[in-house]
Amino acid sequence: MTKNLSFMGKVTFWIGFFFFVFSFSSLLGDTNFKEVVPTTSIGLIYFLLGGALLLGSRLFQKSTKKQR
Repeated sequence: MTKNLSFMGKVTFWIGFFFFVFSFSSLLGDTNFKEVVPTTSIGLIYFLLGGALLLGSRLFQKSTKKQR
């Protein structure tokens, strides 16, 4: 999953993953994440932000040049 990503790509991926999971569970129903996602509108913003970070993490690929 994150094997081909650089360090920044991994950090971006995991931040986006947690945004996505917390907001998705908040949008599905009543959960105990009210401190993280207080309202549904903020949950939707976090959902879109998490998706964008997940997709954007693919921009940070490891270099494929071989060093001699």
